Amino acid sequence: MTNSRVIVGLELLTRLKRTGNHLIPLLKWVLWTSAKERNDAWRPHIDGLRAISVLAVLFYHVDLVTLSGGFVGVDVFFVISGFLISKVIYDDIASHGRFRITRFYERRARRILPVFWVVTATAIIAGSLLFLPDEFAALGRSAAYACAFTANIFFYQTSGYFAAEAITKPLLHYWSLGVEEQFYIVFPLVVLVITKTAPRLLGLTILSAAVASFCLAEINLATESWRAFFLAPPRAWELMAGCLLALPNFPRLTQRVIREFLAAIGLALILLAVWTYSPSTPFPGATAVVPVAGAAFILWACEGSPTAAGSLLSVRPLRSIGLWSYSIYMIHWPLIVFARTIWPHGAPGLDSAIVAASIGLGCLSYFLIEIPFRAPRRLLEKSGIFAASAAALVLLSGVGLIIASTGGFPNRLPIRVRQILAYNNYDFGSLSRENTCFLAETYDPRSLKPGCWIGGHPSALLWGDSTAAHYYEGLKELFPQVAILQANMASCPPVVGVNLPNLINCKGFNDLVLRHTLSAKPDLVILSAIWPHDDDSLTKLDATLKELRSAQIHVAIIGRGPIYRDTVPNILARRLLRSDDNVRGGDEGTGSSKWGDYYMKRRYSGLDGIRYISFQDNVCKESECALITSSGVPAWWDEYHFTLQGARFALERMFPAGLFAAAAR
Repeated sequence: MTNSRVIVGLELLTRLKRTGNHLIPLLKWVLWTSAKERNDAWRPHIDGLRAISVLAVLFYHVDLVTLSGGFVGVDVFFVISGFLISKVIYDDIASHGRFRITRFYERRARRILPVFWVVTATAIIAGSLLFLPDEFAALGRSAAYACAFTANIFFYQTSGYFAAEAITKPLLHYWSLGVEEQFYIVFPLVVLVITKTAPRLLGLTILSAAVASFCLAEINLATESWRAFFLAPPRAWELMAGCLLALPNFPRLTQRVIREFLAAIGLALILLAVWTYSPSTPFPGATAVVPVAGAAFILWACEGSPTAAGSLLSVRPLRSIGLWSYSIYMIHWPLIVFARTIWPHGAPGLDSAIVAASIGLGCLSYFLIEIPFRAPRRLLEKSGIFAASAAALVLLSGVGLIIASTGGFPNRLPIRVRQILAYNNYDFGSLSRENTCFLAETYDPRSLKPGCWIGGHPSALLWGDSTAAHYYEGLKELFPQVAILQANMASCPPVVGVNLPNLINCKGFNDLVLRHTLSAKPDLVILSAIWPHDDDSLTKLDATLKELRSAQIHVAIIGRGPIYRDTVPNILARRLLRSDDNVRGGDEGTGSSKWGDYYMKRRYSGLDGIRYISFQDNVCKESECALITSSGVPAWWDEYHFTLQGARFALERMFPAGLFAAAAR
């Protein structure tokens, strides 16, 4: 049926050509190539399975439809890839008695690299127009790694797939490409060696390697989950699941009932993972067995004979999207990143437009980029494709390295934007007396110097985490007549007895500070932190306050300030580039600080000898905090730590009647 339609199409195009339309030869050639692609080995259900996978990933990323586990689409891709690519290798051996490795890599280059070149180059151009220097430099580094097929290693070292900063990394999805290409550098060589030395052990070798890879994934998931997610060794078992299915001697299913059952179960398993998994699901590892098994069951059950699930997957719309799936996958994530850079707060219909553009551009890319490069002798012979591939990779890698080495070409931005961005490198260590009175969480509490907590009268002890430390210099400048004492540890709230994960020194630090405080009896203790809100921690904070009040020490509790989704200099710089003169926080904050401030205010306001200072009520206006001071300096230098000017701005509003107004209550 397909071939007859192509013949009719070619005859029609031949007639149209006589009208002088010069686009007809190109369209004629595309139809010819498409027909050639659909040979007897074509499996339409696999195209449908690809469509399900890429749509799951696409909808997960745009959040247009709630598919909280859509990221498992990549795992389904891995199984399909392992099945199809290894089948090519096995068939080559069966047909020619040997594996033509140069032919294999030629096919991979034609299949993968043309779209890769176009998408990467386009992302670099778009990044030069839309990204801040640090983001553009990171894009350059990621491009250089991607050209060496090691993007997964770069993103393992620099970010998490589910982390908030992922939205500034347009090549993040290349991690899966890195896993595949690393696998296909090693796997064909292993097959080549085994088939020459011990061909009967090929299946056992692959199975043993898959089990080892799965065990490694489980170990990594327990110790360092990002290693299991990004790196090829703990991911290889998913590809090898497909490689095992493709083995010539793998058992074939002959009973229709069993095939129908397995195919239906396979589809159900994939959909179950797509709808029920979430970023909080421990993944990959044992949880990845569900989508991997689902894909494997479908491939196994539908091989050679039709099934109901296979027929469902073979419907024309799914087949078409499956054919375009590689291009859709490559294009969709940069589109999302750059669209959300242009419209950070969204826009009506933006997500729908991203989905439509991803599919539409994916279709165009398939016909105009993928198909022309797949056919030898049409665009470049074998030697030509290798030379062009190497040249393009070296060129893109070089451009990426230049971008990274220049720090993202900061001079392309206006000077005011560069001045604002300079605060991303703020010297917080000097401001907070780092490693002296403000200790890293790994430091022994006894490293706290006696001069940090000993002073004359009147005195005030600043006790808390890094969001206490950022007030130190501001307090000294605003209240020079007061001895400002300091005892701070990173990530450690001033709550005696609190035990926090990975903060083994926090409890000992707070015990030490409380002993010194009860001995020195400062006139005021100022507590500041990113306050925990669980009942156990707040009960222990109640006990800490009781200890201080029993020693007749007055206490001022500073409420939690805002935490922004990006550094404040970056937020301000982007607004300047958009000619947006808004200098208030708005919806750039996470919102959790407002709820925490409200809860703490209700719990601690009005207590004898204790003054709760609401950050939101005193420093912000209608829940929006000023991002920049009257002197034009950013109030914060990162997501939640003050600059000196920002600290002064806040303290003037929190202590308008003087530092000891709390003691007078």
